[in-house]
Amino acid sequence: MNVRHAVAGHEVLDEAEAAAASGAYRDAALPARVKAAFALTDAFLLHPDDVDEETRRAALAELTSAEIVELAFAVGRFQSGSKLRILFGLVPEIAPGTAV
Repeated sequence: MNVRHAVAGHEVLDEAEAAAASGAYRDAALPARVKAAFALTDAFLLHPDDVDEETRRAALAELTSAEIVELAFAVGRFQSGSKLRILFGLVPEIAPGTAV
């Protein structure tokens, strides 16, 4: 399972929804459930020691406990894999001007 699928739970975002969520998901025309999952993912990645109350409340309202755990594991697995690739020098060179 990849992070996009974990974020969407058992639903899958179409490409238009994924594009709408790129960087500005809070203002995008997405279901509250998807926005809650994106916000929780941001919290896990940016401030894992301090998930704010609004994010926590939205996640608990929109996602099941099992989905929150699945999301946390998916994000952790992705982040761990990324760090290992960097450690072992397996990151491909990025062309100048390419966003990562």
